[in-house]
Amino acid sequence: MTDPGDSVNGKLTFHAGYLIAMLFLLPCANVDAAQRHALDDIRATVHDFVQSTLPERDLEYSINLKKLDPRLRLAACAQPLEAWYPGQGRRAGNLTVGVRCNGKNSWSLYVPVQINYYEDVVVAARPVQRGALLTREDIRLERKNISFHADSYFTDPADLIGQEMVHSLQVGYVIRDRNLKAPVIIKRGQQVTLLAQSNTFEVRMNGKAMADGVIGQRIRVKNLRSDRIVEGVVKSSQIIYIE
Repeated sequence: MTDPGDSVNGKLTFHAGYLIAMLFLLPCANVDAAQRHALDDIRATVHDFVQSTLPERDLEYSINLKKLDPRLRLAACAQPLEAWYPGQGRRAGNLTVGVRCNGKNSWSLYVPVQINYYEDVVVAARPVQRGALLTREDIRLERKNISFHADSYFTDPADLIGQEMVHSLQVGYVIRDRNLKAPVIIKRGQQVTLLAQSNTFEVRMNGKAMADGVIGQRIRVKNLRSDRIVEGVVKSSQIIYIE
């Protein structure tokens, strides 16, 4: 069995960084040494609890617990200790793990924890400027600590090709949702093809865009044959799908 005071590495898929066990609450009763609860058991409880709550994803992980203050005196607990995460929220970054004894000599303490996750994410391979459309040469995968990035990062470079930069970024910066927007591929006044289709027919008509549009956006277009204004969904730089 691995000592929770040591670093633990594995494949979970996730990387849990330093778990620093400093106490918010120190129950300081004068407990005889023979009646004290073993600090190793407290550390093992926290270690096992954190490990059991790691996300079921293909991420690399490690856990490192520092030793508790040897001056801590807690009454021996006759029951297995209970650990929990106080409150709700994301299990990453700076957290707190509670540990308590529910036996006759009840007590509880709170252990500050820092959990770091690491994953290969898309970063800027070279300086990219605001307004640039991303190419494959602009981006690369790099192992990063994603603990404070929530889910606003990308793991597949193909998802970013052709996206427009909202902010300028330097080499190595993680590219997030907020850094990107879909590029305008149809301009107001542009000649387009209006496409209406079903399982049995397809009709194409000449039209004119009445507004700028990005992929998937619904915009107003004019049917040049009938002069009617209709709405359609941008499918490409030339095609507007009329539902």
